Amino acid sequence: KKLTFDGIRYLEELEEPNKNSKKIFVAFNFNKRLKRIFNNNLKEAIEFEGLEYVVVNQDNVEHNKYINDEIIVKLKAARIVIADVTNHRNSVYFEAGFAMGMNIPVIWTCQKKDKDNMAFDINQFPHIVWKDKDDLVDEFNEFLFDYTSKISLEDIKQAKKEIQKDELDKIQSPY
Repeated sequence: KKLTFDGIRYLEELEEPNKNSKKIFVAFNFNKRLKRIFNNNLKEAIEFEGLEYVVVNQDNVEHNKYINDEIIVKLKAARIVIADVTNHRNSVYFEAGFAMGMNIPVIWTCQKKDKDNMAFDINQFPHIVWKDKDDLVDEFNEFLFDYTSKISLEDIKQAKKEIQKDELDKIQSPY
């Protein structure tokens, strides 16, 4: 059996799903204070970068749908998931775990006051630990810059191969 171009493309998509998506799924505890911070400040920062802020809760889902179905659909379409574990809402862990299983990058965040109460099994991941709304936005912007400005080693290797192939074609072809 031979590997086809469609097969290669599929394997590449598994490595970095939703590569062209502009959706950032945000999961957090929906208390009033955090809703203000995330739905105003973080949303503004995300949209300023030309990305789409995505939150699923009872306020924005039709009541005849199962909310979990809507969450999964939105997660599958996301480029990045932000999972804030401040106040330790169980569904945040579910949403982050689902994203990780889909190979979607997860940005873990937690307000400084709750850092010591994080679940032991997520302590191993890097977290943005934030003090206030401005700190959260600044840290997110720094992460986003780092994330989007990295050129993968595979991209560099592929570019070198293309350059070498072009050079070889010039040598072999009299035209």
